[in-house]
Amino acid sequence: MSIALYIIFAQIAVGWWFIQYLLAHQRGPKASKRMLWFAGVLGIVAVAIAFGFEWLALSPKLDPSNPKLLHQLSTLQLAFNCLLIGVIEELAKALPLTLFIYKKRYFNKLTDGIIYYGIAGMVFGVIESVGYTLSLGIGAGIAKIITGPFTHASLSVLIGYSVARYKLQRKRSFWTIVIGLAAAIGLHGLYDFGLFTATGWGLLSSMIITVVINGSVFVLFAKARRIDAARGLGTIGNNLYCRSCGWPNPKHFMFCVQCGKRT
Repeated sequence: MSIALYIIFAQIAVGWWFIQYLLAHQRGPKASKRMLWFAGVLGIVAVAIAFGFEWLALSPKLDPSNPKLLHQLSTLQLAFNCLLIGVIEELAKALPLTLFIYKKRYFNKLTDGIIYYGIAGMVFGVIESVGYTLSLGIGAGIAKIITGPFTHASLSVLIGYSVARYKLQRKRSFWTIVIGLAAAIGLHGLYDFGLFTATGWGLLSSMIITVVINGSVFVLFAKARRIDAARGLGTIGNNLYCRSCGWPNPKHFMFCVQCGKRT
């Protein structure tokens, strides 16, 4: 078995672990299984959408495998193309999912904005990482695992968290969503710009951005769980929820009062 295949298996395993982490740590009524699968499918669809729009809109000189061609772009042209990548990919991941899920009754917790969008973004990221491994070599594949295993998922979560806040916290302005989307696009563009410049400062800035982004998803998830608990939509603590159906168990009963299974 080739090294590239091992790396691809590792990329898939990291994505699977991340999704299982989200599902294992949800506190409250369980997310719709059908919609969880559908979110993953939309992540695959997002890859096709992004590929098509990038093929049409991006400069053909934006080719990481050909540095001589890449260096023909001016700094302004490079920055514009990197921003365009952010716009295309973040909208491709978030817009179809938002249009489908926003009015669904089961999209009713802040953690839902992280789980559904995180799954779609993670599937997108795994496919992209596999593509880099096959097209740019094992070095690029290893770098994706080490430096940014959850980058696409985390950027999608910024949007999903904002959408959930807007829906559930009625006093929120629509600017809540705009700010979340702008943050995801801006960070995505800056990250790509640093990588494409291939300078010391550029690579360092990209590294800092990806560390912050990959850590933020876990911080936001913990915050969302606390807010859901405060609103009575979830619970925090050992034995405070049913591991089968997610029903709150504030009195620490051994068996769930909703489904009857052991908590």
